[in-house]
Amino acid sequence: MKKFFVVMLILCFCFCVYGADLKAPAKAVTPEVTAAKDWERLDKLWNDFRQLQKDIKKLSDEKKFIEAADGYQKYIDAAKEINDPKRTPSLIEWGLNNKADMYIEEHKKDQKGSNALDLMNKAKELLEEAKKGIENAQPECKRCIESNMSYVNDWLKILSKEEPKIVAPEKKK
Repeated sequence: MKKFFVVMLILCFCFCVYGADLKAPAKAVTPEVTAAKDWERLDKLWNDFRQLQKDIKKLSDEKKFIEAADGYQKYIDAAKEINDPKRTPSLIEWGLNNKADMYIEEHKKDQKGSNALDLMNKAKELLEEAKKGIENAQPECKRCIESNMSYVNDWLKILSKEEPKIVAPEKKK
């Protein structure tokens, strides 16, 4: 009986010690598990990003430039979420430039329309934001930003000038 009691005591002790260890790995997050989850998350973000690019291109091809500009805002947000130290700054610069370009394309539909000045102001704001990070941009992106900024500035000068008012001559009584 004494041996039985000693064996039970040893088994209880082992269970308590090893039982706690068996529970620990289930609760602990190992670097391998974290890395795998990060890769899954990153893979999903890149897949969503690529789909977003396709959706924006479709909107642009359909000449739905305002909707495409909204899509580029999602593109910029997605690039920030991807948070790749090498790619993210460039993706953001391209996103800002391309969003501004969608406003420019909408402006080209009716260059002196009622919303022309608003479109050019929105584009300028985006391009100024893009210029803040231009040192991180690719050479092609820099060229596009500067070209778009030139277009916007030229049109802002044109649109800000007051049109001469045509006054009809008074009728003689």
